[in-house]
Amino acid sequence: KKEFEQYKRLIIKKELIEPKVAYGYFKCKSFGNFVKVYGNKEDVKIVMEFPRQQKEPYLSIADYFLSEEDKSCDIIAFQVVTLGEKPVEYMKSIFSKDKYKEYYMMHGLFAELAEALAEMVHKIIRVELNIENKETKYNYADYLFNMKYRGKRYSFGYPSCPDLRGNQLIGKILPLEKIGVSITEDFQMIPEYTTSAFIVHNESAKYFTLK
Repeated sequence: KKEFEQYKRLIIKKELIEPKVAYGYFKCKSFGNFVKVYGNKEDVKIVMEFPRQQKEPYLSIADYFLSEEDKSCDIIAFQVVTLGEKPVEYMKSIFSKDKYKEYYMMHGLFAELAEALAEMVHKIIRVELNIENKETKYNYADYLFNMKYRGKRYSFGYPSCPDLRGNQLIGKILPLEKIGVSITEDFQMIPEYTTSAFIVHNESAKYFTLK
């Protein structure tokens, strides 16, 4: 705890993070394993393909959205959060000075701060979609870590949507340049300590693996 407080004070004193976020809501419809996401003029902005389990219950994230056969459109939210370039520059500096313990401690702290920022935006989205549960029913840690809420947050590269190319699609629908984020040739987001996600509001949505 003492070291944590020390590193926290260091981050504040040196202003080592510049948190920035981009998020938005878009109309969408599913067809098979695909989800069409529409722009402001009802044109198809991106098409996302989601793999399907090869065993029962044969889940695909696409199943959680209204299909093309429905008259109404569904809605999907996208978010990207970043701590900016300063953490990356600082990590390079202490690594070059062989401060390996501080390097590993600060790396873990920056990673957790990025996740905390992502969760904050995730909660804002749930509130704005009016799907946030009444948290007073639960201990907040239990509520959060056991995911007792509606509006699951999925990120590309994880079990139910492992293809990182999805980050490129998010980059086409959110103004990432405004928050200083770009995407590499292998679909990684930079700077480091940047995360992306999309939120599925369907109350049946859950996390699952493909195998």
